[in-house]
Amino acid sequence: MRGFVSVILVLFVVFLSVWTHYTVFDDGGLRGTMWKGQRGDANVTIEFSRLGYIVGTPVITYSTEAGNNTSRDSFTYTMEAQTLSFANGERLIIDSKSNEKLILSGGPWNLDKTVFERKK
Repeated sequence: MRGFVSVILVLFVVFLSVWTHYTVFDDGGLRGTMWKGQRGDANVTIEFSRLGYIVGTPVITYSTEAGNNTSRDSFTYTMEAQTLSFANGERLIIDSKSNEKLILSGGPWNLDKTVFERKK
C-alpha cells in the first residue's frame, strides 16, 4: 500500500509540474515562439523559450546573421506588463504584439520599435 501511495504522489507532482509549465508561466503567449526581423543589413531572430525541462526560467535568444557573420545572445528575464527585465538591468519593451507581428524597443540590442514577424 505504501508503494502505491508513493507512485500516486510522484505522478501527481509530475502532472502538476507539466500543467504549471504549460499554463501558469505563459509569459503573455511568448513562450515557444520565434520571430524574424530585419535590422540594417542583418536578419534578426528572436526566440522565447525556457531553461529546464518542466518548469524552467524564461529565456530570450537574440541572433543576427549578416553575410558570414553570426552572433547570438541569450538572457533570462522576468515579465511585468509589457516589459521584460533582464538580470543585467536592461529592459525590453513590447510596444505591440499580435499573432503575426511583434514590435520591440530597448533591451541590450537598442531596438527602436523594430518589427518582427512570427516565424512559422
